Amino acid sequence: MRVHENCGWIDKPEHILHELGRTITADDLDLQYIAANIRAQLDRLRLANYDAYVGIDDTGSFLLTKRSSSQSARGLLGFNQSTSRSAASEIATYELSDYLIDNPSVQECKLLFDVINQRQDENAFHSVLKSCPSLLSRTWLAGHGTYAISKPRLGAEYVPDFLIAGCNSMGLNWEIVELEAPTDQAFTAGGRPSLALREAIHQIHDWRAWIQSNEDYVTRPKAEHGLGLYGLTRDVPAVIYISTDFSSHRASQSEILRLREREQIYVRTTLSLLATAIDRCPQKISGERLRECRSATSDNLSFIGRIIESLLDLI
Repeated sequence: MRVHENCGWIDKPEHILHELGRTITADDLDLQYIAANIRAQLDRLRLANYDAYVGIDDTGSFLLTKRSSSQSARGLLGFNQSTSRSAASEIATYELSDYLIDNPSVQECKLLFDVINQRQDENAFHSVLKSCPSLLSRTWLAGHGTYAISKPRLGAEYVPDFLIAGCNSMGLNWEIVELEAPTDQAFTAGGRPSLALREAIHQIHDWRAWIQSNEDYVTRPKAEHGLGLYGLTRDVPAVIYISTDFSSHRASQSEILRLREREQIYVRTTLSLLATAIDRCPQKISGERLRECRSATSDNLSFIGRIIESLLDLI
């Protein structure tokens, strides 16, 4: 949580009168305590507009406006209808800070490639993503940070593979990720959803129903014995990673489209996850080298393997 004064960054303000009316000084400033209390009062604060000495700017920072040196900085943490979402996102991302991920490295992409290429099972697939969660980083989800939670518990009943949260100027964007083995087929020869895909879709329906029934517990701060997942609702999009290739059968393509448009369930290949991760790597190869990799291979998996080899040569 950042606080700055008169465009100069400072670590601790002298005084902040937060929304509960308790003055926090530099000696006992506890940002986590403040964050939890702000989150607890968000619903109440949305009902009124405050002229605040402390607020949220476009970058998600807390702005401190001080009076003269003879006076304490006074006021309320002012959240109104237009800023409460940004404020809540700032608090939520503070609670999620342990799960912050960066862009993946080429070496991490190689680990995922090995799992796919060696036709390993779902446990191996999850294990490499748990140890290298940056492989789940995606640009469209977040501009101000991405967070990946492995095996979050939804009560005693449900445990998704991952919850991904991306923070941007609109707040937090959540996504549930379900993993299936790279060797599992998504569709039958006739283009119908396979058993593995049907079970994954059923799980997503169960998770969404549980989130809807427990929304207060889900979004309540951890300091108040909640999950601290602000903004997570039953409408959360879901992604299923399964197989390395999909049938070109018209029925399977229609089902992929139906799931995306009607249920916000995105069925993607494990290779698409790997390709996205490679695109996020800091190393890049030339267009000429890319064409050479393509011409030397006959399938997408071999093509991606050649790209990774070329990227490793740059390190």
